[in-house]
Amino acid sequence: MIKNILRMAFVSSAIMLATSCQTYQPLVLQPETLYDEVSTSRSRSVTDRERLSFAEAATVMERNNTTLASLKMAYEGQQRVAQIKTPLPNPSLAFGPSIGTNLEGGVSSAVQPFVGLGFSIPLGPRLIRTDELNEILAIQAYNQTVVKHRSLYFELRQAFAQYSASTRVLDAHQVVAESFAETRRSTTRLVELGSISALGVMEADLQAAEMRVERLGLQAESESAAATLGRLMAVDSAQIRTLKPEALPKHPPIPELAVLKQLLLANNAALSEIEIELKVYDAELRLELARQYPDLSIGLDVDDEVGESKRTFSVGLGLDIPVFDRNRQAIAKAENERALRLVLYKGELSEMLSSVEEEYAKLQLIAQKLEVYRTEILPAARKNVEAGERAMKFGAIDVLRYLDFVSQLRQVEIKQVELEGERWSGIVSLEQLVGLPLVNLMADELSPLKDSLKLLELE
Repeated sequence: MIKNILRMAFVSSAIMLATSCQTYQPLVLQPETLYDEVSTSRSRSVTDRERLSFAEAATVMERNNTTLASLKMAYEGQQRVAQIKTPLPNPSLAFGPSIGTNLEGGVSSAVQPFVGLGFSIPLGPRLIRTDELNEILAIQAYNQTVVKHRSLYFELRQAFAQYSASTRVLDAHQVVAESFAETRRSTTRLVELGSISALGVMEADLQAAEMRVERLGLQAESESAAATLGRLMAVDSAQIRTLKPEALPKHPPIPELAVLKQLLLANNAALSEIEIELKVYDAELRLELARQYPDLSIGLDVDDEVGESKRTFSVGLGLDIPVFDRNRQAIAKAENERALRLVLYKGELSEMLSSVEEEYAKLQLIAQKLEVYRTEILPAARKNVEAGERAMKFGAIDVLRYLDFVSQLRQVEIKQVELEGERWSGIVSLEQLVGLPLVNLMADELSPLKDSLKLLELE
């Protein structure tokens, strides 16, 4: 009988080993194929219009950005792990021959088979705590995807605002350049009539050259902003440069500082990451506490006595007594990591509140500067050019003085547009800190962070 059991055990073990183990599946990276795929994706048309809206840019980024795709894949992998419940420890099977030597004559057999089966049953909640930790890790992976998506979203808003501002500065520069070219032609006619000397034309040519150099610098800034947009959207920057960005609101209202601080507390990405980390370390602490409890080992042995005609059945119970090793080191480490998250949260919160105060103060100053430019400096510069043009025609001032007025107006107009770009950059910086859009640029804006995250409360 025991020989039959031995044969069945051997055959069963071989079948289980052959059928229960997963096989290796190769994965080949082919650079040429991937290059073709990426090139096709990057050259796909962003819009069929001449202008690019922020909503279109956000849609393309969500479709093409590989960082988001990799985070989603990481979450899906962790979710698959969480869906697999932690199994009981595998049973162990032992079988083979017992060989006797120096036996007395007339014994039944010098070789007898034996079979042993053993398994363990956890007495503590270790398996449940492991499942809880895997679920928390899956939620952490999901939340990291949400947080990274929002981070890229605000980075896209910043790049779009910079590209829009640089485009507006170039447009303003072009208007000034066209006006200056007309002034240059008028100056040439005055020289031909003998009203002024050729020195005025030479000064006009010098300023025209300076404007061309200045425009090249502005174009470099615009190219950089277009390249950043292209990187985030995963499209060729050359395609971005052919599109004009839709204009951003000129004077969007900003909430009060107290409101911004409350928005930060509920939506800041860094704070949310620390909060989920605390839950992870709390789950790890629960698991380490559960590991204090030993497993109950049960063993069943069947064998024939060597040299005897009798069979023995044995049932053994085993239990580790936690006298020396109570998992105290791992528990202490997990407790410290969990407590550390509270300190990190307070430090991050204090730093973020300071940053919000700083950015808010900068925005207020930029708004004041813009108001001065809009209501005082720009009107005065325009009046100077108008008065200077009349005075030059009547010979009250020379052309060089008039060109000074024109150059001053050019700088004022460009500076105002640059300040508007700085204000938008500051607004997006505030948005990145509080974690929520403060100005609607698309119909389907981001919802509050708490509504997007997955939360799990352990019992």
